[in-house]
Amino acid sequence: MAPHNIFKSAQLYKKRNCSDDTSCSKLQHSVCVKPARTTVAMTSIASTESSSSQIIYGKCECDSGYYYNNSQFACQKVLRNNCGVSDGANTCSYVQHAICAENKTCVCGPGFEINAQNTSCNEVHKSTCSPQNQHFGCLFLPNSICTIETKNSGSSLITVRYHSSSTFLSSPSTKTTATTTTTTSAITSQLSDEAESFTCLCKHGYYYLQLNETHAACEPVLGRPCDNDQQCSGIINAVCKGMLHSTTVKRCFCANGFDSSNQLFCFEVYRNKNCSNDTSCSSLQHSRCVRPVSTTVKTTSIPSTKTILTETSISQIIYGKCECDSGYYYNNSKFACKKGCNLPDVGNTLTVIESSQANDNLFKQGFVLNYKCKEGYVFDNNSTNHVIKNTTCLFDGTFQQLKSCYKKDCHKPEHAPSENIQSINLTQKNETTYKANATVICLPGYVYPNGSSRKTQYNISCTSKGTWEIKYNCVKIGL
Repeated sequence: MAPHNIFKSAQLYKKRNCSDDTSCSKLQHSVCVKPARTTVAMTSIASTESSSSQIIYGKCECDSGYYYNNSQFACQKVLRNNCGVSDGANTCSYVQHAICAENKTCVCGPGFEINAQNTSCNEVHKSTCSPQNQHFGCLFLPNSICTIETKNSGSSLITVRYHSSSTFLSSPSTKTTATTTTTTSAITSQLSDEAESFTCLCKHGYYYLQLNETHAACEPVLGRPCDNDQQCSGIINAVCKGMLHSTTVKRCFCANGFDSSNQLFCFEVYRNKNCSNDTSCSSLQHSRCVRPVSTTVKTTSIPSTKTILTETSISQIIYGKCECDSGYYYNNSKFACKKGCNLPDVGNTLTVIESSQANDNLFKQGFVLNYKCKEGYVFDNNSTNHVIKNTTCLFDGTFQQLKSCYKKDCHKPEHAPSENIQSINLTQKNETTYKANATVICLPGYVYPNGSSRKTQYNISCTSKGTWEIKYNCVKIGL
């Protein structure tokens, strides 16, 4: 640049008043920067108001992506040039998301990519990438991948990302505005084709986080700070819960019953995780490591200086599987070991468990078990019905208390005149229930007909059906 032109360029930078960008043409890559146009209200003699625009002049400054080099009296690109100082500031700071690299060159920070004009740093996350070369555009965002993002075409506002710009379509009830030259009808016709586009997104198990102005990254979901489970939804079966010994600090962890070996997936622990001891199964409460007994492999070595055979033992590590503790069973829908119910002890309830269920050792929570009274007993001693009741296995691993049974009542025995019975006396006073006894006494001159034996009395019992044994009529002696 000629000395005269350099002088003019130096004069232009932030010194010369300009009305438009043409006024700054002597300083390449500069623009006229001026305050927004204001309107001043003027009051006329007739007390009416008229408006006149006041012309505001600006200053020539370097365009976006450029900084002013004081020694060269010129606007130079920030990116891919040496880091320096301009107007008291680091030259890299003139471009958003740019940093000074180790080689003292201004580059885009992690998670950002330089544009084609080398003037700005664009965010890689959710930027368009090529289906033919899916991973190239996403390299600047580690742990990201070029994949198809399905747009929600049912929402009132749909954003469709194109290679050149973004177009916004409003709902049918509002005015449609397009930021590109594409017509509304053309955009609408393309909507079905463009509803799915290739974009850079974080891989499974990662979430997007902009750490600061110059650093963005795909960070692991597991271990991230969280307030609710939705923030952990990037991994199936991950939840937001408090850290050990803390209820206020929450992070994303695998839910109870799940574990992670690579911090990217939460897998079901029960019978899926290889374990070497019970501690390996700690993520599944009330479980233990069940494995075969360690085997010993004997090997025979022959020393080079001796002919005597010696034996050495080598222990082989055998891995097991996480299974529920004794008294617990695995609930497939809850992914947890739940306390089961053992067969209830009938004790002195005089009840019996139905035989089809009596052989089970452990019952699941919510299981309904049927039971009934023993023969000769009822739940209500005023009833002779053989009723079946049920009890449910509760969450604490016990069944509901069993109802007690009572002996069936045959009531006081009666007799008719035609039976020639003088009286029926209870063996035990007022005892008329199951297995109670009574003595039947015939009228004088009458006996109980029992083959060749002639007796004036005989015994009867209250049966399991709740009725007395059949009474026989007494017959007159000599008949």
